[in-house]
Amino acid sequence: MTRSGRAVLSPTVDAWAWQAHARCRSMDTEFFFSYDGERHGVRARRERAAKQICAQCPVQAECRMHAITLGEYGVWGGTSDGDRRATALPVPLHAGSSHPHFARTRS
Repeated sequence: MTRSGRAVLSPTVDAWAWQAHARCRSMDTEFFFSYDGERHGVRARRERAAKQICAQCPVQAECRMHAITLGEYGVWGGTSDGDRRATALPVPLHAGSSHPHFARTRS
């Protein structure tokens, strides 16, 4: 805990190990993320192609939970940021969450 009484978030190495098994690991990140000025049709095609890669990925569920928990943008775990917003899933905002990507540390 900090002096303000807030918990300090710290990623645990084991919780991030799933990324080593991601199908997109060696792919160009621009494939999964939009850029300024990207046209709607281009974005839709890019996201569709990225989601096809995710559909074959052995760590799709872990990737999706990562994106939901941290509020990532782009395609993660077969979902776009728009998909995740549309589902309105609750996001753990503190170290007391049950999500394994975070562990409590004391300062």
